[in-house]
Amino acid sequence: MKLLVNSFNAGELGPKLRYRVDIDKFKSGLEMCDGFFVMPYGGVENRPGTRFAAVAYDGSHPVTIRRFQFSRSEFAALEFGENYLRILENNPTVIETPWSGEETKDLRFAQKNDVVWIAHPDHAPYILKRSNSGWSLQKFTLTSQPYCNDNTSSSTMTPSATSGDNVTLTCSANYFSSDMIGAYLRLTHKTLKHSVEKTFTADGNSSPIFIKGAWKITTYGSWIGTLRMERKISGGEWTLFRSWSFNADNNVDESGYEDDYGVSYRMVFSGWTAAPAGTLYECRAALSSDSWTTQGECVITAVNSPTSATCHVVNTAFESTDPTSDWAIGAWNDHEGFPACVHFYSGDRLIFANTKNQPQTIWASQVGDYADFYNDTQADASFTVTVSGSEYSEIRWITELDALIVGSSNGIGVVAPADEANAIGPGNVRYLPKLGCGCANNIPAATGETLLYFRRGNRSLIELAPNEYTGDTYLAPDMTTLAHHILESGAADCCFRMMPYPMLFCVRNDGMLVTFTYNRTENVTAWARHTTQGRFESCCNLATDTGDDRVYFVVNRQNQRFIEYLAPREIDKNACFLDCSSVFDGIQFNVISCPHLAGRTAAVVIDGCDAGNIDVPANGIINLPFAGNRVTVGLRYTSSIKTMPLNLAAEGNSTIGMAKRAESLTVKLHLSAGGEAAGNDGVYRPLEIRRATENFGDPPEVRDRSCRITLSGPRNDDPFVMIRQAAPLPLTLLAFETEYDYV
Repeated sequence: MKLLVNSFNAGELGPKLRYRVDIDKFKSGLEMCDGFFVMPYGGVENRPGTRFAAVAYDGSHPVTIRRFQFSRSEFAALEFGENYLRILENNPTVIETPWSGEETKDLRFAQKNDVVWIAHPDHAPYILKRSNSGWSLQKFTLTSQPYCNDNTSSSTMTPSATSGDNVTLTCSANYFSSDMIGAYLRLTHKTLKHSVEKTFTADGNSSPIFIKGAWKITTYGSWIGTLRMERKISGGEWTLFRSWSFNADNNVDESGYEDDYGVSYRMVFSGWTAAPAGTLYECRAALSSDSWTTQGECVITAVNSPTSATCHVVNTAFESTDPTSDWAIGAWNDHEGFPACVHFYSGDRLIFANTKNQPQTIWASQVGDYADFYNDTQADASFTVTVSGSEYSEIRWITELDALIVGSSNGIGVVAPADEANAIGPGNVRYLPKLGCGCANNIPAATGETLLYFRRGNRSLIELAPNEYTGDTYLAPDMTTLAHHILESGAADCCFRMMPYPMLFCVRNDGMLVTFTYNRTENVTAWARHTTQGRFESCCNLATDTGDDRVYFVVNRQNQRFIEYLAPREIDKNACFLDCSSVFDGIQFNVISCPHLAGRTAAVVIDGCDAGNIDVPANGIINLPFAGNRVTVGLRYTSSIKTMPLNLAAEGNSTIGMAKRAESLTVKLHLSAGGEAAGNDGVYRPLEIRRATENFGDPPEVRDRSCRITLSGPRNDDPFVMIRQAAPLPLTLLAFETEYDYV
């Protein structure tokens, strides 16, 4: 009996599916796919090797790699380690940071042009900037602070002064703690209605009054002249605000609104004209304002006791030194916690979320002003929204699909306008829960039309896509249902590349790299695993215009951490199928230096020929077995696949349980050189390598080939075929046909 397999794009399937010959993806699935990329076209190709980029600046602690992407031609890998950031470009820059190596795993990023906002739950947000003068990292300075909800207890705050650097705050109850140093505090005092009245019978002016909010000016009587309404900001000069000139034929009745604090108004009359005999001229004028509240802000500089703290008054002075129960502490500080999530919203707002004491809260900046988090009523002002649900929920990430998507420990929801006819903003925002599938803390991957995120526990990958039939709901199938084992140790990090074909790279907690080939249009969802001489620890992707995006890794090899990136998969003299490799090109080499491989056994490829293994001495100097113009030195790995059991089921008949043996194998390869295959006996036999016209000692010719080999071994219930590439050469498998018998 012959069995043709011409597609492997179901990838590696879980062991619990070994006998599910009835499902569509069984025939195109593999029991093992290690070191091969599953192509969306159907075949598999052995993965390219990794190029050595740098030894970690401080590899004694955990290191995280992230991306800076300004354009397809301007990008850099960002290496975050123990209190440092290294920008990996032509001239690497090292910057001191507040984050430990362990903390770098929890950094979250949002980028707009040359600015990257960085969030961590235990540190204030920072911004990384690139400019003509270089790179800089500094704390993110807010022009207006976000605040927690106002105090609801009966306790009061009393300032010793309305302004100054050493103002004492006294609380009527125990409140202050040492972790509040550096926190903002807002005190609100209510001011009663202010008014001034004056009857003008000559030029002059009224007394000034403070106005905040709504105001009104009215006049009565008959008069000739000009009445001016003048305005003065605290510390400034009087300026004209309004004026009215009448000839005993009208009066003033106007109102308005003052947005700012500390503003004074007065009335000034000029050009008084005396009344004719027997006529009374007078201007009875009244200026008034409604009662208003004044919000003064301060920064706590010292805590003296649970009831006393010293502060520095900033921005707006306190209205008075009276006690007030209307106060609030800043939302972001050591006491309340700092935002764990950050996202740049396409609506031109910067969004933060999830602090220690407000894990369900989202803060959105003012439109276009990313440092302003003052809640106001204007449509473009900052706003705050809370994720609600029947259970406690912690926001894990925020991103965008067809809406602003919020992933929490309890499910998926969207932040949207309450009135969809108007833009999202204060008074027009709501949270809508969509799915009850809780999320892990890992950053999700946007694929363009869908979102790939990890379910709580990091052992399942979920595809989130808008439901095209309903328009307002989402579909969330589990992408690990057929490969339930693939994330058994949990996902530690991930990134998504688009070119040369879409693929998710995922670093597991056990140090293995797994990939997920994803093409929703063609229903390709295929897993594979990848081993190396070490442990993968972090990854990121940088998009390029060269045809292959550049995927960077942090790899721990014998307790030394390296920064490496995936080489382009080429099949000419530039091909690289060794890990942590270095390339020497251009002249005849006899001796090369690879200090990063010192103490390891390295493989050497010289002008396309596998020159064997070399033990690299402590000084890293390698004497080549023969000279060459292009030398690649790195670590070997093997790419292997193993088929699912070769069982058939049709029309009620099945070969499951029958003793079978694969007797021959015909393999169709594309642009390949080398390779081996094995059957039930596990003995690998070489695939055809050379034509008779090829000279021994020359590099193997990379070409399309069809290979037929005879297999042997005992019969068993579950026959299989294995194909591998152990040489640092390309192998692309398009199809195979096996002939087997059974009894």
